[in-house]
Amino acid sequence: MKHIISLSYSSYGTSGDEIYDFDGEEIRISQYNLGFNFELAASLIKEYDGRVDAFSLNGIPPIINSKEITFMHPEIQKLASYAKVTPLFDGSLIKKTYLPWALRKFHYKNPKFFASKKISIYSGAFNYSLLDDLTSFGSK
Repeated sequence: MKHIISLSYSSYGTSGDEIYDFDGEEIRISQYNLGFNFELAASLIKEYDGRVDAFSLNGIPPIINSKEITFMHPEIQKLASYAKVTPLFDGSLIKKTYLPWALRKFHYKNPKFFASKKISIYSGAFNYSLLDDLTSFGSK
C-alpha cells in the first residue's frame, strides 16, 4: 500500500487518515491541517522522510512566475529541503499542464466565447501563463 502525507499548511481543523482504492491499488492518505505551523510541518517531514511514498504540500503558493522573475516562497524552499528521500509535491505541475490544456479544449469547443472580452484572472500572478493562451483567443 502506498502512503502519502498531505500537509495542508493553511487549513485548520481536524486532521484525518483515509484509505482509498485507486484502480485496484490501495493508497493511504494522512491529512494534517497545520494552521500555518511551520515547526509542525518541518517535524512531520523530518519524521516521515524515507518512511512514506510522497508528501503533498498545499496551502502556500509555491512559485510565482512572471516574464521577469520566478519567486519561490522561502518557507516552501526550507520545508522542501527537509525531505531528503521522499519526494515532496505541491500541485504546480498539474496546474501548469492541466489548466492551459482545459482552457484550450474549452476554446476549441467554444471559439467565440473569449473573443473581444476583457478577462480578469483571480490571483493573476499565480496564473500568469494563462494570459498568453487567453490573448491568443482574442481576449483583451
